[in-house]
Amino acid sequence: MTSMQAVAAILRAEFFLEVKRFLDRRGERYRDDDSRWRVRQDALMDLKIKFPGLSLESLEMLAAVFGGSAASAATWMNTPNPALENQRPAEMAATAEGARAVQFQIERFFRRLN
Repeated sequence: MTSMQAVAAILRAEFFLEVKRFLDRRGERYRDDDSRWRVRQDALMDLKIKFPGLSLESLEMLAAVFGGSAASAATWMNTPNPALENQRPAEMAATAEGARAVQFQIERFFRRLN
């Protein structure tokens, strides 16, 4: 194993542990009937890999809106959104300011449906 492969393996392990710790703390954050319980670890990891500029909490809310589906959440992220001046949330999330705007819209979307 090269040093680059070793570093990549460490980063993957740290990423996995970050997501696992986040999900393990659900009981501290949510009621038993909260829809975010439906979001599986693999779905959340997939979304975080695709949209690293967004927080785990925002990605979990987005996936929960779509019944835990990472694919549906990713489709929403790649579709022009009127609330974001018809920009794609995925493109906006590439900057810190854009990520804040996208996270705000995700929170509004989640709260409106829950």
